[in-house]
Amino acid sequence: MTDPVVRFEPVDRHADAGLLTAYELGRRDRLVRATDRAAYVAAHVLVRRCVAELTGLRLADIRISQVCPTCGVEPGHGVPLVSGHPDLQISLSHSRHHVAAAAAMAPIGIDVETIDEHGRQDVVEAALSAAEQAWVRAQPDPHRAFLRLWVRKEAWIKCGNASLDDLAAIDVLSEDAAAPDHTAFQEWSIPDAVGAWTAVERQPRVDLWSVDATRPRISADHRDATHRPARRTRTGPGVPNLRGTPHD
Repeated sequence: MTDPVVRFEPVDRHADAGLLTAYELGRRDRLVRATDRAAYVAAHVLVRRCVAELTGLRLADIRISQVCPTCGVEPGHGVPLVSGHPDLQISLSHSRHHVAAAAAMAPIGIDVETIDEHGRQDVVEAALSAAEQAWVRAQPDPHRAFLRLWVRKEAWIKCGNASLDDLAAIDVLSEDAAAPDHTAFQEWSIPDAVGAWTAVERQPRVDLWSVDATRPRISADHRDATHRPARRTRTGPGVPNLRGTPHD
């Protein structure tokens, strides 16, 4: 099986919006802030680049749509897909300053968050298990620690393993929460942003734009957790919207 392609990049404010469909452009135009509109376009162009690298398709021939598995409406809300290529799986995410995207031949999920605001305690309590909350409180930067867990949970949801209603029940710190058919969570981190992805079975080629991107240690005993499987399990910048859609 072909390895997935995974990318984390800064927002390209010159990304070619002409590659997007009319539906995508309509969603972009409903965003209030110019920075959010730029990030939306950058993420949707980046996921096309990932698909092109994976498959050899031309960027102009890649049509991204969304189909809700419940109502079946297309285009609409729901999981993003590549029209005409049902075996392809994609995932994308955008914050105000950073975007992420992935393409694979099996389920994959990715998320990125910019660290530019302080979180609220009620959001932490709604999103994290008791053990995760305790871990966050013990960290020197609790907001960053929270977002490192948040991006893992979002990636897990986007991979099709849970819903937003399951957030607090998903323990991404647990040592024994193995999912043997998935890769372990992989983390991406720079001073002002964090990201994570997970996929079924295979490791991706990762193209990181930061020369100092790291994979932080996250377990309580400080062993490297980035290669350890976690239980199966978007948001704008700052505090995530718990009721929002996990698919960008």
